[in-house]
Amino acid sequence: MNQVFQINPTRSSTPSQRASGSRQPATPAPAARPITVDDYERWYTEPTPHNRMVLALCCGIDSEISWALSRLCRISANEQFQLRALPGLIEGLFEWPLWYARGAAQDIAAKATLFALPKDVARYRQHALESMFVLRNAALHPLNAQELAARRATQELILLALHRLRPDNDANVEFLLDVIDLLQAIASTSILPPPNSHLFANPVPPLLELAGASRNRSLIVASLTTLHLLFSNPPNFGHITPDSPALAAAVRYLALLGDGQLLDASLNYLYTHLSYAPMTKAFLQSKELVGTLKMLVLVMLSQQEEETVTVEIGEPSCTAPAQVEADRDHELTREEFDRLLPMAEPQRCYEWMKTMFEVNAEHELTQVAFYTMYKDVFTPYQDRYYALPASEVIKSVTAVFPTAQAMVLPETPPKFVVRGVDRKKDARALDRFKCRWDHSGCMQGPFASASELYEHVLDGHLNPHAEPRIVCSWATCSHPPVEKAHIRGHVLTHLPATQPPPRHAGQDDLVTLPCAGFPHP
Repeated sequence: MNQVFQINPTRSSTPSQRASGSRQPATPAPAARPITVDDYERWYTEPTPHNRMVLALCCGIDSEISWALSRLCRISANEQFQLRALPGLIEGLFEWPLWYARGAAQDIAAKATLFALPKDVARYRQHALESMFVLRNAALHPLNAQELAARRATQELILLALHRLRPDNDANVEFLLDVIDLLQAIASTSILPPPNSHLFANPVPPLLELAGASRNRSLIVASLTTLHLLFSNPPNFGHITPDSPALAAAVRYLALLGDGQLLDASLNYLYTHLSYAPMTKAFLQSKELVGTLKMLVLVMLSQQEEETVTVEIGEPSCTAPAQVEADRDHELTREEFDRLLPMAEPQRCYEWMKTMFEVNAEHELTQVAFYTMYKDVFTPYQDRYYALPASEVIKSVTAVFPTAQAMVLPETPPKFVVRGVDRKKDARALDRFKCRWDHSGCMQGPFASASELYEHVLDGHLNPHAEPRIVCSWATCSHPPVEKAHIRGHVLTHLPATQPPPRHAGQDDLVTLPCAGFPHP
């Protein structure tokens, strides 16, 4: 609910002086539930109009008020604490803070001497501070913040405190901090009056003064944060001005790299201020631009995480055999393809998954990669054999592998994966004699020798061509078309030697790796 700030600047007597008069009980909130904190407090937090804690708060007897406020200070920070659960509690909590903000704070400051305040005045001030503390704690809960935002007393209290209280003593500073925290809780939904409205109807001027001129760090952080939240609401952009004291303060405090809370508050306000296009234009033309950019770069550099990498120089950390058996992803062989192609769906899809994948609870594949493998194999033949769409292929995973499932990982952007399966692996020698025709797309397995590979290229790829000129399709070869009579000689340039290159007499059978687990070969 959007709220417009208004004020009714009236003064009143103390709540204790008004307690002797008649009081209308508040209407109980519907479907209220008891505030359950522990068994000791259950009996005096029951949601009834005659609740002892509410009656004690409003009775005008100092000892009873102190007892009620001490209990409320203890339970108000609990997330189960709801103001509407106790009829009359909100009205009782506002009485003392309003009394203090309407003029009692100035009267107490005028009476202040080198000696302590009179006991009754000190008690009244303590009641106001504790009541304000309870309201501040309660406002941290969204439901309580919504309830307080709809109260006229909330707006009156905030405006009176910001405009009338001076942060010249500890009590006023504590009171102001709680008031500003209360305003923060409702700031995101609050619509400010027009900038040309009555001064005392607008909470922005005193917040700007606190942010720009106060020497109290807590008040500066609270004021900058509240202005950031208020100005984040587009209807309130009109209150942002190029000569804002808060802007100058935010730029000034960028140099305090060691104070993370103040630095975050300054950066947040600076972002909100410059998000308004007219302010961006004005700032780009100001003399503060260069210095501010330098400070922002310094902030970014100071917040970079340093990573220390240690590389040991000396003896080899580990070795590995020069010739190893390597695990490679299983590729569909010609025999497997010929067996799968004429099958009817979805049985063909099931058998294809069993051939290509295996269960691996710790592994995942993207759904795009999973379907692309299926599509690349069977889609070229869909004019004769029906191919499943992507959704059906992904759904079939669970039917073949019950422990696997398709899911969406909560990332930005979302990541669609199939978790619980992995490509089958083939343990085989290094494929020196693997056919790389069709740009490494040939599905034929590795051959035992160069001569067998050469015969395969001739019979399987070159002889079927009737054209006089043939384009070499070996791996990434970019040679122009070759006469068919000469293509055989060209292909030989791609084939590996029958024997591996001879090793030097002093060369070991092992190779040195920089660290354990280093990719090899």
